[in-house]
Amino acid sequence: MSSSSVLFDAPGPRSKRLYAAVGVASVILLLLALWFVYSKLDEKGQLTAAKWKPFLTGVVWTEYIIPGLIGTLTAAAISVVFALTLGTLLGVGRLSATAWIRIPCGVVVEFFRAVPVLMMMLFSYALYGYYEWFPSDRLALAAVVTGLTLYNGSPNWSARVCTRCRRARTRPRSRSDSPPARPCAWCCCRKQSLRCCRPSSASWW
Repeated sequence: MSSSSVLFDAPGPRSKRLYAAVGVASVILLLLALWFVYSKLDEKGQLTAAKWKPFLTGVVWTEYIIPGLIGTLTAAAISVVFALTLGTLLGVGRLSATAWIRIPCGVVVEFFRAVPVLMMMLFSYALYGYYEWFPSDRLALAAVVTGLTLYNGSPNWSARVCTRCRRARTRPRSRSDSPPARPCAWCCCRKQSLRCCRPSSASWW
């Protein structure tokens, strides 16, 4: 028995014809959609050479596109570090047995989960500009990093940490069940859960 037959039944002649028809129909629909978009853009004059000529000049690239790309990558790199740190602290805090640690962490996570990231960026920009906490040329970067950190770190990464920690907590019992070893075992489970989160964090970001 082949490995493919274990996962699914081999398609018969009728299924093969159906798959071929669906594939051809999908290609035709995709081509029609592309033609529709092209015709609408051409109808509005968006494909003329004059519209795209600025992208062939060096000023547009050196003054707008490349600085914008560098700023985006910089904000993403900084927010990754801050969001992982904040999310880890909040995720572990939500699993604390102490109520005055667990409840505030849960409130913070639920609050920033409900607020749109763009609103957090705009609010941070206005706040930093009003109190002059950052130089004027760094206000946009600070606002974007703040919004991404609060939005990605609080609800997303903390939820992953909580999930991994709960799975580690419900593993089959072993020698760690003895009372003196439980705190050490729980600490090891937290470390293991964070290591398990590393692959998913790469794909998430």
